[in-house]
Amino acid sequence: MLNLSPRQLRILFESMMLGDGWRGRCYGTASKALADNFQELVLKMGYASTITNSKNFNSIYISYQMLQPMQNKGIDHRSWVEYDGMVYCVDVKNHLVYVRRNGKACWSGNSVTALGRYAITQTIEKAEEIGATVIYGDTDSLFLDNPTKDQLRQLIDYSEKKLRVELDIEKEYRFVALSSRKKNYLGVSKDGQVDIKGLTGKKRNTPLFLQEAFMEMIDILSQVRDPDGFTSAKKRILQLARDKLTMLDRREFDVEDLAIRVQLTKNLSAYTKTTPQHVKAATQLQKAGKEVTAGDIIAFVKTTDGVKPVEQATVQDIDVSKYKDLVKSTFEQVLDALGIEWLDTIGMRRLDTFFG
Repeated sequence: MLNLSPRQLRILFESMMLGDGWRGRCYGTASKALADNFQELVLKMGYASTITNSKNFNSIYISYQMLQPMQNKGIDHRSWVEYDGMVYCVDVKNHLVYVRRNGKACWSGNSVTALGRYAITQTIEKAEEIGATVIYGDTDSLFLDNPTKDQLRQLIDYSEKKLRVELDIEKEYRFVALSSRKKNYLGVSKDGQVDIKGLTGKKRNTPLFLQEAFMEMIDILSQVRDPDGFTSAKKRILQLARDKLTMLDRREFDVEDLAIRVQLTKNLSAYTKTTPQHVKAATQLQKAGKEVTAGDIIAFVKTTDGVKPVEQATVQDIDVSKYKDLVKSTFEQVLDALGIEWLDTIGMRRLDTFFG
């Protein structure tokens, strides 16, 4: 049952709270297994909770704040021991897992990150020692500038024998553009595939107006074959960003294309402390007679007086300045990786300052 949809999980949670919950913040049961399952249900809804046990009765206290990884508190109980064997780690895409022990849950991932940093640091030193040029490195990856097969073999052998970490050649790029922002980069492989990490245009709730521009930018980059093509691509991408800004100024867009879509994670009545933009839009829909419940996707646009549901907004309602900010956030990181500042995009500096 814990694999139900968000809306069904909400219904299950509310039903259980009606039966054995009190004050809307605590659930009680004598069953340890049920307490664990209820805590997992709360977790899947995006909330934190803690289990306490007294006289064989389990109380699950719920915090309705959204789960956020806490910063390292600087508490260090590590010690070095002599050990010759395998150490197993959980391997997840974002290097962060949410774990429970004795009814308390927390984010974990520091040890994996620290080991990754150590392995990368040692590998960088080895790469420089054998004459390979390192252009970028983060927690779990290393970028080398045109290394020889022998240099790659030496690095792989070193990592396996000295660090007990397996290295793989994951990608070969025609070129890579690195952003000054940490861990943001784009690379074009030999077959024209464009890889982008940490950039705004990939997000699911990005308006179609910007998604289309982002995909056009990817298409331009995929066609680069040589330095001249790279220079041409920079000019085309710069012009694309300017065209989008002009379209906003002239209001040459459909309201639907500017819609931001966000899912309601709970019923409107449950939003008591803060009112996010999609909740404000959902409230307007409800007042207009439309049924709105947890799990619904709310499409809204930014307007001069706040936000409006797409169904109620007109072109003249749109706050152009706010969408210009979204254009900036979508393009800026890519432009930064290409060596272009946003001031260049909006025409604050001459083109020949960066095109030579």
